[in-house]
Amino acid sequence: MNIAIVTVAYKGYGKFADQWLGFINQSLIKPKKIIIALGQDHGLKDHNALLEKYKHLDLQFHFCENLKPLMGPMRNAAVNMAETEWVQYLSIDDQLLPNAIGEFESLQDGADYICISWESQAQWKPLAPIAYHLGKTPERLATEFETRGFIVGHSPFRKKFWDMESYMNHDYPNAPFVAGMIKNGARFISTETACTRYLQRKDSHAARLGRRGKKFAVEGERQQARKWKKYLQDTMREHYL
Repeated sequence: MNIAIVTVAYKGYGKFADQWLGFINQSLIKPKKIIIALGQDHGLKDHNALLEKYKHLDLQFHFCENLKPLMGPMRNAAVNMAETEWVQYLSIDDQLLPNAIGEFESLQDGADYICISWESQAQWKPLAPIAYHLGKTPERLATEFETRGFIVGHSPFRKKFWDMESYMNHDYPNAPFVAGMIKNGARFISTETACTRYLQRKDSHAARLGRRGKKFAVEGERQQARKWKKYLQDTMREHYL
């Protein structure tokens, strides 16, 4: 499958890079390209050692220390660098399961965006997909989108839909990206098996956010969603009803 897997490392998260690459190396089907964007204080001691260790993989490090140390701009930079047909963003402290790319490959002909299921470290059970339920009415979908947000997460998508719009000005362009894909006629599908594993860590960025930080993040998602709610309703009616 012609797919790139991209990630970002900042605020010390480079310490997970070797483990992250090790999980990808266990994949039954290897990605065509791997891109790691390194930001300020990335915490990776020796990227050349990883290039040597995983020289059988097409691995590239992208230094973007001039960008703000924020998830969105760095992830966008990594995605923009990918020249493959498909792209998947995978958090550097989470795990790609060995079956994942094979699952994507089996679905790619009928999809432009593959909503994945994942496992939780706490339960070790597949959770519901990051679902874009086409059976829902536009009103219900848009309301759910506004209250819960739509997480781009670890779901692979066709790069051409990313290239149709400019997302570099959005911090974390979940709402604009999904709305843009709908506008451009993307096909959405969900996996039936788990493809990634969410590894809960006590020292993770999410765990350190605190109540105030999490509230700020959620409100940011909702502000995006409110901005795009009517657009989502209209485009859903046009394309899927």
